[in-house]
Amino acid sequence: TLNGSRKAHVAAERQRLAEAGEATFDSAVKEVLEKQLCEKGYEVEEKHVQLDPPIKQIGDYDVTIALHPEVSVPIKVTVESEEA
Repeated sequence: TLNGSRKAHVAAERQRLAEAGEATFDSAVKEVLEKQLCEKGYEVEEKHVQLDPPIKQIGDYDVTIALHPEVSVPIKVTVESEEA
């Protein structure tokens, strides 16, 4: 079960993040988060990941996974460079 006690860890390439604009950065975070959750057996698509406010830099964030209009799960996400 996907629940709020889970903490996802997103490692992104330093170069990719340095060159990314805000929309691209959000897209990269969503892509990596979707992949990591799917690898753990959760049926999550990029469109389910809600970044509000948008993630603009490395750090810790609260992210909502909206699986259905009436079902959403808050999770903690740490965004860092691969070298960290």
